[in-house]
Amino acid sequence: MNPNRLPLQPLVIRLSRSPGIRRAARLLRLHVLANAWLHVFPVVREVAATGVKYRVRRVECFALAADMMGAEPLYSLAGVGRVETFADVGCNAGYFGCWLAGQPGTAYRLRGLAVDANADVVADAAWHAKNNTRLSGVEAVHGMVGTGRDGHGIFYEHASSVCSTAAPLPLGSSGWMARRVPCVSVEREWRRAVGDVPCDLLKLDIEGYELEFFRAEPAFMRRTRAVVMEWHKHRASLGQVESVLASYGFVLHGVLREDDGFGTATFVRRAHKEAA
Repeated sequence: MNPNRLPLQPLVIRLSRSPGIRRAARLLRLHVLANAWLHVFPVVREVAATGVKYRVRRVECFALAADMMGAEPLYSLAGVGRVETFADVGCNAGYFGCWLAGQPGTAYRLRGLAVDANADVVADAAWHAKNNTRLSGVEAVHGMVGTGRDGHGIFYEHASSVCSTAAPLPLGSSGWMARRVPCVSVEREWRRAVGDVPCDLLKLDIEGYELEFFRAEPAFMRRTRAVVMEWHKHRASLGQVESVLASYGFVLHGVLREDDGFGTATFVRRAHKEAA
């Protein structure tokens, strides 16, 4: 039986979005077993409209890929302008790059970085760069951002990769494993892998560590032209994010999504917004 033809994907997506099912799956360790299966038999898909290939090796990535590349994607390029270079910080499996490669107004061969502190998902981001011509100029980097120092830091890895974070956990938190991972400077990695050129778009999704990243990366923020990001309200309000980004010359272009826990927004340089 070909695992890529299993009629389970829509069901898995629906179930993975149910809080009750997710809790039960964690208790029964079904999540671990399913991920072990997918690591041996990964599901590979191709977006019909764009020809971009993507791979699923974790249960939560079914829903993540559907959210990223479905009819109503998580992100938008409205107000951003042409994208030739990008940094995907908190890249998870690298689906943002797959989505970006299929958007009008982007370079045919994108250049940039895909960064995450989870080594397993970085392997997926590297696979997407290797197997899609339009992403062949993207380098996947394993490391923890936002520390402002060299050496190593503690990253809290969850069985579900979308919950992993560098932010301190509340007392009594369970389900995370503390891992020692290398600290990386996005500015330094960018200059090494891409060059001393602007970053047209920074996508940031680092589970509550956004303010630390902005403060630790002043040089990279100055070379960035637009930001599309997720902010987490238990760690930072939208007003706090706006204030820090304003110090780098950014203004809020629009909120894409928002609920009680987090939101997604686009910021652009003030001069660019005024010109538009």
